[in-house]
Amino acid sequence: LGEVFNLTDSATMKHVHELEKMALEAGLGKTNTSKKSQENTTELATTESKITKLWKAHDGGCSNCNHTGYKGRMGIYEVLENNTDIQKLIVSNSRSELLQESAIKNGMVTMQIDGFIKSLRGQTSIEEILRVTTQ
Repeated sequence: LGEVFNLTDSATMKHVHELEKMALEAGLGKTNTSKKSQENTTELATTESKITKLWKAHDGGCSNCNHTGYKGRMGIYEVLENNTDIQKLIVSNSRSELLQESAIKNGMVTMQIDGFIKSLRGQTSIEEILRVTTQ
């Protein structure tokens, strides 16, 4: 899981933990009314060094989700801030990999990481994020 989401070093894991804390403070989390699985969304699913829990939709779902494990839709986002470094790379026709690398160094959250944080908060599953973000 760490390699799939590029959580291979302690600085990246610490960053994901900080993003999850911000998501919790913003009220992002699963609101589960099912008596079968009351989930505590006031707790973090990460520490600065590891993932402590992952949410998974229950097999067969429930009547609220039409037995799919999902209800409704949500977006996952990635915003490329046009700063001086990015402008220089664009003007010089740099490869997209270099643009992405520079943007991430400057704090951009990729769609995959945004989805990963939402999966940690119980709003979707890892499987669903991988399905929509892998090429």
